[in-house]
Amino acid sequence: MHNLPEGIAAGVSFGTEDTAQAMMIAFGIALQNIPKGMVIIGPMLAAGVSPAKTFICAMITGLIEVVGTLIGYWEVSVASAILSFALAIAGGTMLYVISDEMIPETHAHGDESGATYALLAGFCVMLVSDVLLK
Repeated sequence: MHNLPEGIAAGVSFGTEDTAQAMMIAFGIALQNIPKGMVIIGPMLAAGVSPAKTFICAMITGLIEVVGTLIGYWEVSVASAILSFALAIAGGTMLYVISDEMIPETHAHGDESGATYALLAGFCVMLVSDVLLK
């Protein structure tokens, strides 16, 4: 659900032609994609799904992000006036998914402190990335 706006955020950043900023945004998205991929792969393997089918399903979820990147880049190429709106929509969508789905799920199984520390660590990494962009 949130791979498309992540891709749009990356595409929009590359459309601005500020390569350093675009690479930092892409790095931040790629960094959080690692545990997200494990969330997809782990349960499928545990449920007995074949490794090949698991790989294909994980690949398809990642390809959605590539489509979003192309859409975002195209949007900025066509009209740079939508840059701030596209970033706001992508960021708002990701915040909604995190607050509505991920945080309640991570706190529902007795791992509140670990999930909270992971959330804070991720926030700190992105805060440092934001400072480095300026």
